[in-house]
Amino acid sequence: MQNACDELLDELRRQQEQLPFPLSDRFEYWACDYHGHPVALIASTGNVEYASGSPAPAWHATTLVDHDFESMALNEAGIANNDGHCPRAHAERLESEVRHRAQARHWFERRADGSGHRLDNGTVADPAQFPLFGIASDWPDPLVERLAGDYIGWPSPLLLLLPITDTGQRSQLEQQARSRAELVADLYRLYPNVVQPELIEQARVEARLRRAAGCHPG
Repeated sequence: MQNACDELLDELRRQQEQLPFPLSDRFEYWACDYHGHPVALIASTGNVEYASGSPAPAWHATTLVDHDFESMALNEAGIANNDGHCPRAHAERLESEVRHRAQARHWFERRADGSGHRLDNGTVADPAQFPLFGIASDWPDPLVERLAGDYIGWPSPLLLLLPITDTGQRSQLEQQARSRAELVADLYRLYPNVVQPELIEQARVEARLRRAAGCHPG
């Protein structure tokens, strides 16, 4: 057992030098607008054999049983997340906006420069056309734009796993991630870069206190 543990530790040390691992899914299925511009990422795969057909009929902000996402912008506008008919009204509002704006679905092969080669017709989309966080942040309605911003902040502890080099974007995600301290505590070792280490440390301390007290964020 000791020999097996030593071998495992040696392999982990070698792997640690390669962190963060490069993204492997280079084929992406996007909901696109009538210009063919990506609006929301629906699915991805690393195998071209699976990059065909429709893996999902629509984009979903959360799973249908997940009611955790709540938008501060919609709350301030007097729109409750649980409206008496739907316990995930904020997620459904964003899903509705995506359906209205993006009625086409296309597979792209992402290239090293960030551009995307559309598999069905061979056209190439510029890197800037692909939303960095999987959903467009620019919307004509200011309230919907704030809603999309709130949504991007919700999975921020997971988005920090991405190889984001822009310090401003990463700093904003770190600030948003503070509200989900326990998830940050679970993932922080895999973050390729940290702009504000004090925020990550504060999240870790909060997570330890919550877990010791048996508390969870509401």
